Amino acid sequence: MPTTQWPRRFQKLGFIGLLLLAVNFTYQIYDRYMAKPNGSVQRSPCDLEHKSCVIKLSNRHEISFNINPKPILSDRKQMFSVQLKNITANSVSLTLTPIGEPQYAQNFMMKDAGKGHFSTETRLDDIR
Repeated sequence: MPTTQWPRRFQKLGFIGLLLLAVNFTYQIYDRYMAKPNGSVQRSPCDLEHKSCVIKLSNRHEISFNINPKPILSDRKQMFSVQLKNITANSVSLTLTPIGEPQYAQNFMMKDAGKGHFSTETRLDDIR
């Protein structure tokens, strides 16, 4: 009389396969959302009202972002600048998005001033 149940060894293989999938899924979630960074990125405290924001990457790569003149006011032209150290880039773009209004996001292609320095100028009031 034929049976619809799998032989016991196939049941064990199926269980082991499901267990491996569950372990892999758990690891993927942990690695993506819970694992701590490996220290290859170092961020300094960032207060654009007073100084540049700097991110240090591995292999002495560094990206700094600054807005001038200070204080930052929305009704006057501001110079947005990015300085790349030990990084070669053909172009850099900046996206400015008003808080809570992503539909008004604007992209700016920054001008290459040479030696890893890129900049663009705009008024924050114009971002709408």
